[in-house]
Amino acid sequence: MSTATPERRVQTTRYESLFKKLDLGEVRTGKSLVVFRASWCGPCKLYQSELDFSPALRDWAASHQDVKLYRVNVDDYEEFAAEHKVTSIPATLALLDGKVQEQFTGCKTVTSDLIPLLKRAYPEPETP
Repeated sequence: MSTATPERRVQTTRYESLFKKLDLGEVRTGKSLVVFRASWCGPCKLYQSELDFSPALRDWAASHQDVKLYRVNVDDYEEFAAEHKVTSIPATLALLDGKVQEQFTGCKTVTSDLIPLLKRAYPEPETP
């Protein structure tokens, strides 16, 4: 009789990030959600996990494909962060043609904070 514990296998799912590499030309036209972060920032890492694994954000992004999503490292894009007056990270900005429509700072939740921000920044057109 064997007393060995059977090997347990953990199934993991790889999520493709919804966020694209920053394109300075694209971010200045149309609708863009920009999340400023840094690799050394603990709250940024938590927020990144919240964003990457949120079914609510995936659903919202799927139905709003006209909104581009960017994650921006402030150490790599200091001038762009300064242009948008980012003084604390993580910082989340909803832009329309490069202008801030809505924003918040800190590690927030997708359902309670981010989705409402997106709905305020990019309201659904009224139907007659």
